[in-house]
Amino acid sequence: MAVAIGASIVAPLGASGLVGCGAAADEAAVSHQPSASAGLILTRSNAAAPTTKIPALTAGRFVYRGRSSPPVALGLEVIAAVSGTLSPVAIPADSDARAIVYQGWEQISDPRPSDPKRGVGQGLRVGDPVGVPSVRIFDTETDRDAEVAEGAYSPAVALDGRLAYTQADSPIVRQNLEYVGNIIVRKSPSSPPTSWTSNSARYFPYAWAGSTLLTYRSLPDSEAADLYAYMGPGQAHLLARDAQALAISPDATKVLLSVGGRRLELVRIKDAAITASLPRGRLRSPGLPRASISSALTGGGDWYQDRVVLASDRGLVLLKVGDALRVEAVTALPPSLPNAINEPHFIDQHRIVGWADVGEPRGPTTDEPAYKNALVLCDIKLARCELGNPAPPRDWMRWVVNPSA
Repeated sequence: MAVAIGASIVAPLGASGLVGCGAAADEAAVSHQPSASAGLILTRSNAAAPTTKIPALTAGRFVYRGRSSPPVALGLEVIAAVSGTLSPVAIPADSDARAIVYQGWEQISDPRPSDPKRGVGQGLRVGDPVGVPSVRIFDTETDRDAEVAEGAYSPAVALDGRLAYTQADSPIVRQNLEYVGNIIVRKSPSSPPTSWTSNSARYFPYAWAGSTLLTYRSLPDSEAADLYAYMGPGQAHLLARDAQALAISPDATKVLLSVGGRRLELVRIKDAAITASLPRGRLRSPGLPRASISSALTGGGDWYQDRVVLASDRGLVLLKVGDALRVEAVTALPPSLPNAINEPHFIDQHRIVGWADVGEPRGPTTDEPAYKNALVLCDIKLARCELGNPAPPRDWMRWVVNPSA
């Protein structure tokens, strides 16, 4: 399911690898069937969002069904300021995108370039207020925008309409202080909240796999996070340590993970069993030199039938998923896209949407994104991509995708 919007901060993730059936079977289960690698041809669109039936957000407005909404969020920005790449910035609340759940942000501080010599980040000292996140919902039929929860972030919407998010202990994010809370679940955005955890921590709900909520728990004083499966209040088990979820299987039984920046692992959700994996050194199209190895996965991916698409610094990585994981192709990026086609999402078997940095980086920065960014629509069968009009660095543009299954 996909829709589009402006906003999330993406930090590169160390590339993982994949291989056969169980962690010890690295070489034996890798398929070496030849597969071509093609470069992507890029064309420009005259609109902010390439033409699809998928809604988009540009300059604080949703674009859908041939029209543009009034400004959303009552002047707030639509960005994943707290969760970054660990969860989508906006999610369709239903299959027809009649409503969109998204992350809002009210900036309190005035960001300035960091000064490490003075121990000052963005002109702020430890404990200074930075901003307030919120979970909000936008009705695309009435243009009504409403707050679900203040001091909340990282929403995840199940296919049956359940909404999960983290409710912080205090609404204000403060410079260099832990922002912790508990996982809240509602049967619908308007239903009463139920807490699924009792000990405050840095939780980041990612997505639902059926009735199971996949949630990150960030490690203290670290950017790493462990991934857990929650079946209900206080009912959880560990799926993998130091892991990032990339895609959930269409039948909601498995999740593809990047683990420790070293390998990809296909993990069964009900018992955390590893059913297939692939080492980092195999993330290249068969027959191509080692120089073509993807050295970084930039986060996000999608699973359609038996095929997974991932974003990497070398291009779109296409995998065939079965008893083993096989690299089908790595489609090379055009020179005008300096980093990656991020958060790729299947529209159908051949068409993929995503977003990309474009142009030259600006500087000096205020620890904000340095590049302009644009929405992208690719046809991997034709090896062609259409690029929307770029937006300034702070006006992030994202396809609103739901990684849940």
